Amino acid sequence: MRSEGNTSTRPEIKESKYHSSAGPLGVSDPVDPHPLTETFLKGCEAIGIPRHKDYNDGTQLGAAVLQTTTKGGERCSSSHAYLHPNLHRRNLKILANAHVTRVLFNSSKQATGVALRMGRSEPGLLVSARREVILCAGAVHSPHLLMLSGIGPRKQLEEKGIPVVADLPGVGQNLQDHLFMPVTYSANVTTIGKHVETLPNTLSYLIKRRGVLTSNGLESCAFVQTGVRKDLGARPDMQIHFFAGCGDPKDSENFGVAKEFAAEGKEQTTMGFTALPTLLHPRSTGEITLRSADPFDAPVIQPNYLKHPDDAKVMVEGCKISQRIIESKAFDGVRLGRRGVGAGFDLRNPHRDRPNSDDYWEWMARSSASTVYHPVGTCRMGPVDRKETVVSPTLEVVGVKGLRVADCSIMPTLISGNTNAPAIMVGEKAADIIKAFWSEERVLREARDQERTSHL
Repeated sequence: MRSEGNTSTRPEIKESKYHSSAGPLGVSDPVDPHPLTETFLKGCEAIGIPRHKDYNDGTQLGAAVLQTTTKGGERCSSSHAYLHPNLHRRNLKILANAHVTRVLFNSSKQATGVALRMGRSEPGLLVSARREVILCAGAVHSPHLLMLSGIGPRKQLEEKGIPVVADLPGVGQNLQDHLFMPVTYSANVTTIGKHVETLPNTLSYLIKRRGVLTSNGLESCAFVQTGVRKDLGARPDMQIHFFAGCGDPKDSENFGVAKEFAAEGKEQTTMGFTALPTLLHPRSTGEITLRSADPFDAPVIQPNYLKHPDDAKVMVEGCKISQRIIESKAFDGVRLGRRGVGAGFDLRNPHRDRPNSDDYWEWMARSSASTVYHPVGTCRMGPVDRKETVVSPTLEVVGVKGLRVADCSIMPTLISGNTNAPAIMVGEKAADIIKAFWSEERVLREARDQERTSHL
């Protein structure tokens, strides 16, 4: 909330204690919503999912228009909100294309800096830290860099020939991610796609910051409980995104579709819309492991999607709820029919003779589901006396000094939504912790110096 600069004029947002208009990060309602956004909300109401005015007000269940990190019709990234206004500062230096290869430690296990290279064939550079090192490389590369630096499961490090600095079994474990899959329908109305990149639309965007190009087409969603999970209280286990488009079939591999299936969709029309049922609280966990000791070798990512049977059940129910929404009366007149991700995709389904069965939807989920790019958990925060803990509540890496991790890898579990705002929150909280720590250290140091002087 401290980061939020919300420009909404809706009373439930503007007057809410859960929102702020003073932060640097632009947040706003859709400028010119696509007509199908309202259709989706009506479809949700038609099957008993209530309309929600603000899913950030402490309750989540229901269907709502999405707010996004946009300002004046433009995307407002954390880079634009935090980095760009501070590029002039003397204590900020940004190195593009710098590949950090390891964290450096002295004999006391104190982090003293990092080694980096500007390319695989370039000579190494050493960057010293006067106080501490902070890793913000994300849930994949933060654990990867820790392991390359000798912090992680002892057996794995020794197998790769990396000297052990701290034996932390939890590094790279506990990987969790949101998973979604497309439930796509053909439409007889204009939807979002490359065909909207016309001269009038472009001029409307450039001159007024209005029109269809101010939107990515994903303007609404519904948070629901499928009934599979009984341990989440009032929290949803499923988020159904609604996209007023269906993308380019040639790009369907981005949805995790097998190449041979994607190839079959190249002649498919792009006029359609898509529900994206999203698994929010997976029971399945994966891991990040070392491929080699070479820092330019990508780590091995094993997400274990849908490994736990409950996750598959939640996805199946999410698909069925999505189907009920889109086949409600609200979509009559715009809906033409359901289709597979690629032409002939359904023909591959061994359960195609039962297109609404659980087996049918589970096969579709296992064949076409994809990451939402929300990985967390691989540098888990927790009590320092537990073997799975990687960082303390003050984000300090256990077993060494002068090293913290500040990104979504420290989250013990996934949240019921996007991880963008929580990632920013972790950064802000880390800044507060670090400033408080060094302010206290300075006070203590000055007190010691004063006491030493008084004895002279």
